[in-house]
Amino acid sequence: MAGRALDVPVKLVACVGFGIDAHHGVCHAHFLENVAALAKLGAYQGVFALTPGIRAVDEWLDAVAHVQRHTPERESIVCASITDAARGEFGDHRSVPRTRDAEDELFINPLMSMVWGFDLDAVAGRVLYRKEIEDAATPYEVAAAIEAFRDRIALRPRRAIPG
Repeated sequence: MAGRALDVPVKLVACVGFGIDAHHGVCHAHFLENVAALAKLGAYQGVFALTPGIRAVDEWLDAVAHVQRHTPERESIVCASITDAARGEFGDHRSVPRTRDAEDELFINPLMSMVWGFDLDAVAGRVLYRKEIEDAATPYEVAAAIEAFRDRIALRPRRAIPG
């Protein structure tokens, strides 16, 4: 939400890692529904893939590998999933120790390496709990405010992506 206050001509937000947070309750059908709504507003800027062989992507993959090696037992599952997807891994692929003994099945897939772009103001304008997090100073305060908001409202029923 802080990005809304910036005085710059273009404000974008990017989303990467489609599908990684399914075990945290993220509904992929709802995400796609929101992308469609943003497209209707002219706020969807498109998508591109993190494709190896592109210099910036290769450097990012190398940087993630470096950080993962130097943070044993604290590796980022999100970064591992995205880089694994970019490298063509698929299914229940477990590349970092933190995932090796996890009970949940991983579903590494090409959609995780897609970067979705949106107009920041349009996205922020659709956040129902924006007032609740305006004064949050830490990630923990943001999480607590979102949880409190979710406890007060009726959540939309989960919807599967037909297939």
